[in-house]
Amino acid sequence: MKKNLRNIAFAFICTLLVVALMCANLSVNAAGPYSITINTVDDLEHTFTAYQIFKGDLSGTGEDAILSNIKWGDDIDESKISDELAKSETLKTLFAGKTTAAEIARVVEGFDDDSEELKAFAECVSNSLKTSGTESSKQGDKSYKIEITTSGYYIIKDSIDDNQYGVYSRHILRVLDNVTMTAKAEKPSLKKSLDEEGTKKVTDVEINESFNEYLTATLPVSPEFDEYKTYEITFEDTMTEGLTFDDIESITIEANTATSEKVTKDIKAEDTKYDFTQPTEPENKFTLKISDLKSIVTEMKGDFSKGVKVVVRYKVHLNNKATSTAYSASAVDAVNKNTATLSYSNNPNQGNADKLGKTPEEINYVFTYTVNNKKVDASSNDPIVGAGFTLYYGDEKTDPVKLVFDETLEGYRPATESEISSAGGDFEIESQGVNGTFNIYGLKAGKYTLSETTTPEGYDTCDDIEINIATSYDEDKVPTQVNFTLEGNMENTVQNQKGVNLPNTGAITLVVICVIGAVLGVTGVVLSRKGKEE
Repeated sequence: MKKNLRNIAFAFICTLLVVALMCANLSVNAAGPYSITINTVDDLEHTFTAYQIFKGDLSGTGEDAILSNIKWGDDIDESKISDELAKSETLKTLFAGKTTAAEIARVVEGFDDDSEELKAFAECVSNSLKTSGTESSKQGDKSYKIEITTSGYYIIKDSIDDNQYGVYSRHILRVLDNVTMTAKAEKPSLKKSLDEEGTKKVTDVEINESFNEYLTATLPVSPEFDEYKTYEITFEDTMTEGLTFDDIESITIEANTATSEKVTKDIKAEDTKYDFTQPTEPENKFTLKISDLKSIVTEMKGDFSKGVKVVVRYKVHLNNKATSTAYSASAVDAVNKNTATLSYSNNPNQGNADKLGKTPEEINYVFTYTVNNKKVDASSNDPIVGAGFTLYYGDEKTDPVKLVFDETLEGYRPATESEISSAGGDFEIESQGVNGTFNIYGLKAGKYTLSETTTPEGYDTCDDIEINIATSYDEDKVPTQVNFTLEGNMENTVQNQKGVNLPNTGAITLVVICVIGAVLGVTGVVLSRKGKEE
């Protein structure tokens, strides 16, 4: 690399994640005004601002352009830059005794492009600006222009709305003539899923059943990540009230080495490497922050610029407040959902370490279902109270669904572990109330068998009923929707036939005979006792 001032390009500083500004298509005019055209590759709204550090006479074109008779630029505070250079551990020796613009420019001329010294100098410059600089104007889709009146050595800074998912371009240092650049942005991504592969976004479970969720943050392969001294990521996960957080099961970091070997580490047991905040009401949100992911990767002997993945596996369950979906002729939106975002470092500069970008929301959806049942007399259709039933998984009648009555739901739901212990193995449910209902809330999709295990007096036991919760999901909808298929039956009227009252033949004759027999019997007993007395 050339070490003269005319070719110094792309230095450091910035905010909002990883970005390199790459330069192309240089052309030089002998005199101003000059323009800087910056093209971006993202869809964000940027503001680029140019600040003059040195000014002087520009001669030559392209890579042969030279700045001579150097003086301080209009946008730099001379006293501040001297203080900043004196404080810099990287630069204070190199600039000792150098106070004029020309002296300092001579030292900078000796720095390699993108060197640590040049990055440190850009940081000092950024902290020593005294004006608001010259801002860009939008030229069209993804194109910006800054109009400059005089040539010189400039620092160009990028800014975007903090609420946008993107990154700031790093500050660049450049001897200015007419120039066109392209701002490239590399940023991490987040996937939230119900499987390790990161593809499953919707599921169905029972109330009080635990299941795993996965948060996966991916940093792409990019040399810009090397420019961060530290790198922070924070997962933020918000659950609706029907979901309860159970526990973090693992926090796995995967990275590649400089030779493309993969290294993996689970930091779950090393709580000094991350901060975890338990969810509290009413937000029902937890956060998991890794303050310096780069140092962990370095400790693992990984290369932070070769791609890094962080996978958080945690366990949740549907609680008694979960919304249970009943059969519908039309699709129904998911209401039990889990929403996550990832915040991340987006500025490699020391002075802007608190700047964070944020990904778009990722959402998982969880369904649970209601089966409505009513017990009636087959002839009169009147409700029957007191019939007992057991619900079994599948059709073998060997594995009962452990159900308990929930007064809030006014029906039955799957039991908690403590409720299972206190039930003592009795999970029979009963038709009750004025309607003879025994509705069941919080079941996952699948096949069940409903068997009458206590038959009301005077009625025949009814046949087993096969219940099929058959669904499909429309994941392209937002929120995800469930469709009930025709072969499902989630609304059941259970009929009982009364027992048979059989008719009798010759019943009156039999009564008369029985009466006569009884009279004769009594007479015989009396005569017998009288004979003995005589």
